Amino acid sequence: MEIFVSNLPEGIEASELKHLLKDSLQKNIFQKLYDKIVSQGSLDNNVSYSVFNKEFDGEVRQYGHIGINSDKLGSVAVESLNSMNYQGHDLVARKYFHRTYNNDRRDIGWRDHSWLQEERRLIERRESEDYLWG
Repeated sequence: MEIFVSNLPEGIEASELKHLLKDSLQKNIFQKLYDKIVSQGSLDNNVSYSVFNKEFDGEVRQYGHIGINSDKLGSVAVESLNSMNYQGHDLVARKYFHRTYNNDRRDIGWRDHSWLQEERRLIERRESEDYLWG
């Protein structure tokens, strides 16, 4: 299972994301189960951690990607990370969905439709009579 974690504080690294996941799991599952997971090395060997930066409206936003081999452990991780407060940021965690042609929200076949009018970016709407007087 792949997990998307957003609203991460600035400057966080993948190692901190790893510790964050371990801490949240330790608080939210039974200690005996957590010890078993840690002793098997499931959080070290079978989990991948990545942190990405994206600039949006002049601000740098960070989000994380966690890949877990176990779906059961992944769903527990989503529940434990979601709405968790970390360094003053309320984290948002959810299952990661890859963007494919099938789950694109635009009109079906939008790539095949031709635009028959003048390019909208070239039209100055504010100077037209219809814009001013309705």
